[in-house]
Amino acid sequence: MFARACILLLLTLLACLPQWCLPGWHGTEGRRVQIALEMMQNGDWLVPTLGGQPTWAKPPLHYWLLGSLSQWFGANTWAMRLPSVLGLFAAAWLAMELLRRQFGGRAGWLGALGVLLSPIVLAEWPSAEIDPLFASLTAMSLWCLATGVARERRSLVLWSGVLGGLALLQKGPPYFLFAVGAYLVWWRRRGLRFAIEHFAPLLLLPLAYYVPLWTLRVAPAEMLAVATGESIGRIYEFEWQHVAAIPGFWARAAIVQMPFLLWCFWEWRGARDARMDAADLTLRMCSGAAVLAVVGLTFFPGRATRYLLPNVPLFVFAVAPAVAHFAGQQRELGAFSRRGLQIVGVRWPCC
Repeated sequence: MFARACILLLLTLLACLPQWCLPGWHGTEGRRVQIALEMMQNGDWLVPTLGGQPTWAKPPLHYWLLGSLSQWFGANTWAMRLPSVLGLFAAAWLAMELLRRQFGGRAGWLGALGVLLSPIVLAEWPSAEIDPLFASLTAMSLWCLATGVARERRSLVLWSGVLGGLALLQKGPPYFLFAVGAYLVWWRRRGLRFAIEHFAPLLLLPLAYYVPLWTLRVAPAEMLAVATGESIGRIYEFEWQHVAAIPGFWARAAIVQMPFLLWCFWEWRGARDARMDAADLTLRMCSGAAVLAVVGLTFFPGRATRYLLPNVPLFVFAVAPAVAHFAGQQRELGAFSRRGLQIVGVRWPCC
């Protein structure tokens, strides 16, 4: 395990290097760093501020991480992007270990490398933004939930709640946008078995921060009004002119998630056992989470592509066993695949 972790860590650092070393801040990176620095300078780790004014748009976990790193390494781009890079490594390692133990080493490596080397991951993850680490935490939480429920492993379901609680502290309610799809499959196929193990840490971790905050510093209604407007409340901003942008959003969602989306629908086809085996249930929970997230985001104005980042590791994890099984078979390519290769100039020898 140690050797595999070291190899993955080295690959993660090398893969992230081009984006990681870009100079200057991009997007809202500078805003995140400024809030973290103000928290550190004020010595107030309860209330995030920007320009001296409280800001409740996002929970504090990301600011805690950036502020702590700035004390050790300074507020440079390398240090401020480190949490997202390490989150990507953790996700790749967890995908490998969960898949390897269930489906063998080939599936483990395919899952880890698929998470690590997907184009959208390489382009978006090495960042001081909130979304990359949130995507890693959300994916890891739902992987553990799907695997724990499918294999009846109570400890994994518990860890899914811990990771989900951290995702809530990272970005808040958007975690449920992805989790609801997995919850529906869980409820339908296993009757929410082990629900306490998941939901107890999922709720207790955020409450460990919010209860002292609401008791000592700020009225809940004041904070929730702002935080809700930044997440679920955006649904109320949806107008008819946003309908015209829906096909474009669906096209972006499909492109971001290719080719994993095609593998999922290929695996979903055909008759299924009423109870489902463990592998199929894992596939359904992970891909169901991703599909329902796209449906939910359809009703949000704006629909930035970065909101779909958790879908990439979710789909990779869901299809890695099937891809590994397919890759291990000695079989001739089908006519469709041969024609596709010929179109891009690759000649396939006939057997």
